[in-house]
Amino acid sequence: MSEDKTVVATKRNKRVPFGIARTKLAVDQQIEGFHLHWVNDTPGRLGQALAGDYSFVEPAEIGLEDTRENKVMLLVGTQEDGSPMNAYLMKIPLEFYYDDQTAGQSPLDQIDNAIRGGQLSAPGDSSEGRYVPKEGISYKTK
Repeated sequence: MSEDKTVVATKRNKRVPFGIARTKLAVDQQIEGFHLHWVNDTPGRLGQALAGDYSFVEPAEIGLEDTRENKVMLLVGTQEDGSPMNAYLMKIPLEFYYDDQTAGQSPLDQIDNAIRGGQLSAPGDSSEGRYVPKEGISYKTK
């Protein structure tokens, strides 16, 4: 005689092994259409983020329980005066994030073009005596 054993699988939260290396500021659940960014509460920094159209992520948006402040935050260190420094998880619409990235890349592209053309010099530095090949300077990017 054989007995018919039925195994019932129980549903549980995703298990995160204890004691393995992992990033403290990792966010497991993304918010569609938004870029997430941790912002330290150093003087003026949160105000700059809010002025740049960032907003605070609410815990429920990433699958966490609501908090008293209804903001996702972590203790990340200490301020210069010894008080706690928190990092707040903030979000910005992807469209704005990509615009910001493009704006930040423009000055870097100008520097790259100046280097390639042999035109870049430090303030107060003369480019006399520098060797620049007639085809210009070239370098490979990754």
